[in-house]
Amino acid sequence: MLRLPLTNGTVENYKLVGIPMTPRTPSISFTRIAFAAAHVVASPLFEIDPWQLGGAIDWDETLKYRHHLWGQGLYVAEAMDTAQRGMGLDWETAKELIERTVNEAKYHPLKPRVVCGAGTDQFGIEELKNEDQIINA
Repeated sequence: MLRLPLTNGTVENYKLVGIPMTPRTPSISFTRIAFAAAHVVASPLFEIDPWQLGGAIDWDETLKYRHHLWGQGLYVAEAMDTAQRGMGLDWETAKELIERTVNEAKYHPLKPRVVCGAGTDQFGIEELKNEDQIINA
């Protein structure tokens, strides 16, 4: 059952049809390590300026999605350019996303791996004048 938002601010129940995929943890280890560049879940009920950085993240659903991926045997690549950075999340929100995901992974029974994007978008161009400043950023 899905709860879909309506334009008047209420939600409506929607019953899915078909046979859902059953989440399962693999019984044997993968021979390769697979990382999902998981996107965040936006709340359609939060009123927010679409040009405002940080967005309207539904933190509970975002973390629930990471648990789903971990349950499928995947790891998570967090705050990557392809999924969050440059796609609406500012540095402070990306940092919070990293912290929340890493904390969830610590207590997850499968002890999943999390890798995090390393960008310099939180710095002004005037702060990064040479290679050492970029590396230390």
